[in-house]
Amino acid sequence: MTEYIGTVQLIVNGKEVKDIKGITADPKIYRKVVKSMGGHGYATVSPDLNFTLQYILPKNPDLRFDFKSITNGTVKVLDDEGNTLEIYTGVTTLEVGSVSYTLDSETVVDIKMAATKHTEG
Repeated sequence: MTEYIGTVQLIVNGKEVKDIKGITADPKIYRKVVKSMGGHGYATVSPDLNFTLQYILPKNPDLRFDFKSITNGTVKVLDDEGNTLEIYTGVTTLEVGSVSYTLDSETVVDIKMAATKHTEG
């Protein structure tokens, strides 16, 4: 039987953020097509390490995590057994999106972030 990751914990700068609904990584582009006089070729590029967190806003404003303050942070994604799945370092917040409301009665904000380095577990 195949086992799946049931719970994902998010740790930002040593502090666990419990109100995360999900994490979506942007595609990583490693090569781009470049045109030349004889046709085309490929150029190697450094991938952008951007990702978006879906953050559920707690009703109490005092319990909300301040994502605007993150500069040169570390984001760790752990499975339900505490094993590290991914680590993003050099993390900074690029954008705090607008509020959306779900059918599950949740108020969600998308937090766009960027990292300088990404490592898989």
